[in-house]
Amino acid sequence: MINCRINRISSSHDNGTFGVLTINGLPFCVTLEQYKYGNEINKSCIDSGQYICHRKNSHNFGDSFEITEVANRSHILLHIGNTINDTSGCILLGASFGELEKLHAILNSRDTINEFMHVMENEQMFLLTITENF
Repeated sequence: MINCRINRISSSHDNGTFGVLTINGLPFCVTLEQYKYGNEINKSCIDSGQYICHRKNSHNFGDSFEITEVANRSHILLHIGNTINDTSGCILLGASFGELEKLHAILNSRDTINEFMHVMENEQMFLLTITENF
């Protein structure tokens, strides 16, 4: 099974939580999530820990992966987006950190998601570990 890890590296109320995603130990992309608001539905990033991600066909985002076994939460996807305004508790993937419309952001999200799904094309599930280093 493929192992992915998100190492969260910074977090703030205004900008969200930024991290780096690795696949089998190799850096792959950057991430953006909501700030940590006690695991609140549609408002908070999920708690650090280990989760199983399952392939899911999302009505809004197409072929994606859902992070499962999150306490009191569901429908948490890895999907396209660039700023904190694009996520309601899901994890966004991008190629680099940057700024859009005066907001801290991740860039080239669509291309990054497409590349991620290509890497995962033969996978139906994977292990995701989330850690915090800030």
